[in-house]
Amino acid sequence: MKRWALCIVLLIAAQAMAAPFDVRVFDRDGRPVSGLVTTLNAPGGPATAATTAVMDQQDQRFVPFVLPVRVGTSVRFPNSDSVAHQVYSFSAPKRFELGLYRGRPHPPVTFEKPGVVILGCNIHDKMIGYVFVTEATYFGKTDAKGVWHIDSVANNRYELDVWSPLLARDEPSLKRTVDVGDAPSEIVIRLQKPVQQEPAPQTDRKVRDY
Repeated sequence: MKRWALCIVLLIAAQAMAAPFDVRVFDRDGRPVSGLVTTLNAPGGPATAATTAVMDQQDQRFVPFVLPVRVGTSVRFPNSDSVAHQVYSFSAPKRFELGLYRGRPHPPVTFEKPGVVILGCNIHDKMIGYVFVTEATYFGKTDAKGVWHIDSVANNRYELDVWSPLLARDEPSLKRTVDVGDAPSEIVIRLQKPVQQEPAPQTDRKVRDY
């Protein structure tokens, strides 16, 4: 068999061993829930490489409110506000502090350990954000329709989990085992407890400009 023909056969075989995968999340009233971190993990399975990401600051909020990243990812913290911020975290997976700044940002921060990193601002106490650092095979967030979609997931048995700081503490466990085969898969999750709202933009122009 010619080399090009063999490559085509291998490509078709690889495609046959993967399938689209969807997770749909609804609240207890049947409304879609966006912004939930969703992970799909198979121990020892292949995972995407670390890259770069951005956690901005706009209207005295961290944007996005929750940023999921691969272990080893470097995150930039630009400041798009007209006021200065001093970003910090005391979380065990990553402790750091970026001195008061506006305009020219600090160098990126690399997140080497998995876990939830809670962000704050020493100037604006109400500002809070999260960097979710994961080693999962696949990860992402639900969209405005409450859907997390992956075009192609390798056939395997995975541990599925859904997380957000906005979920009720007494929400029943969202972890489950799923088998992904050759056919498209869809998992529907219905929350049982109320979901909190993300922090609203701060548009008070009387705030002190540091």
